[in-house]
Amino acid sequence: MSKIKLRLDGVSKTFGSTIALNPTTLEMGEGKFLTLLGPSGSGKTTLLSIVAGLTQPSSGDVWIDQQRATTSPSFKRGIGMVFQNYALFPHLTIFENIAFPLRMRKASTTEVDKKVRQILEMIKLPHVANRYPRELSGGQQQRIALARCMVYSPSIILMDEPLGALDKNLRDHMQLEIKRLHVDLGITILYVTHDQEEALAMSDRICLMNCASIEQIGSPNDLYFRPKTVFAAQFLGESNILPGKVTSVGDHIRIQCDDGHVVHSSATGRYAISEKLASMVRPENLQIVSPDSTLPNKLHGRVSDVVFAGGATKLHVKTSQGTTLVSRQPTTHINAPRQGDEICLGWRSEDTVLIQAETVKS
Repeated sequence: MSKIKLRLDGVSKTFGSTIALNPTTLEMGEGKFLTLLGPSGSGKTTLLSIVAGLTQPSSGDVWIDQQRATTSPSFKRGIGMVFQNYALFPHLTIFENIAFPLRMRKASTTEVDKKVRQILEMIKLPHVANRYPRELSGGQQQRIALARCMVYSPSIILMDEPLGALDKNLRDHMQLEIKRLHVDLGITILYVTHDQEEALAMSDRICLMNCASIEQIGSPNDLYFRPKTVFAAQFLGESNILPGKVTSVGDHIRIQCDDGHVVHSSATGRYAISEKLASMVRPENLQIVSPDSTLPNKLHGRVSDVVFAGGATKLHVKTSQGTTLVSRQPTTHINAPRQGDEICLGWRSEDTVLIQAETVKS
């Protein structure tokens, strides 16, 4: 088990009567990649700023490498930061941009030369050492910003929406690049984004934030397949939510939905008859089946909309009870459902996730 690199103990922040961050406790292991994910105003940037020492918490403590850092200035925390706008010095060559933090730390000329050239090789840009930032593409500038941050081996690297200014193809490439550097160097990264796909693709763990608090924290797999709240289910990917109550318990949980449908789940846990729950199923788990399918969950409806999205097609299916479900199917020209078609959707009981009633917003 990795040692604790960062610990937040009851950290909060208020601005007058405005709560920017409720009391928050969080731990991060050495060499891990933790993403703070959430909508605007959820508290993720405030939390990052407190870790960086740019904002003083209203309460609680920040611990870095087992040392209390709550009141320590940023430059004494051993932290590196990468921003969305790169923040490179336009009047310095790429070599000197990367060398800057080493020179500030009084590194010898030999050490500076060695480390800068090593990191340029690592990011696969040794040939740009004598160029200026304006002569590089956006993706190359972002890699230089990463190199400048990593060259002096900071204890933790903080990244605040670093890929937000890039186009999709370049952003996808840089996600893989950052993940590769994280693995190769064993660096500890605290990353902020509002992009769900980015968080799922890059993180060891995701800290999902909502309304200035942690909503759920866990692996990408946990948050996607086992969301604990409706917000988590809906923010990370698409979901179909069917509120209802328990009518049978045992090997399978039976839910009588508010719209009259019956849903089966193989979820484990202590559930009581008449307990209010919501059933959640992901669109990719809804299959088009025949009415006599043996799948435990089946719903009949009419296709109200077809959304083409390249390799996948989303079907919006409205049932006779007025509930609309979204199913994601591989795109095909053969027997593809059209708007107005009547179809039957089915799914396994294992694909039904149960969410407690107190998280279900009416």
